[in-house]
Amino acid sequence: MPSPGRQSSSAGVAYGRAALALLLFSTWMALLFAGFLFGGALHLLLPAAAALFPWRWLAPPLPTLQADVPDARSAGRPAEAEREEP
Repeated sequence: MPSPGRQSSSAGVAYGRAALALLLFSTWMALLFAGFLFGGALHLLLPAAAALFPWRWLAPPLPTLQADVPDARSAGRPAEAEREEP
């Protein structure tokens, strides 16, 4: 799933490139198993599929900042309630 900062138009391009890379890989596998090598030129489909695949879209999602998450210990209590008086 793309992060919220990316535009939806570039997401469509990435999914299209991934689909085309899958098609190239599937064609390579089918022709390889069928026994067609075309003088070794068949193996050029594999690096073409790898180059076409949108690898940058596989980056892990960005972690959330801990400051955005309220602390469960101080939920509902004012800041003075945490201080103990001597």
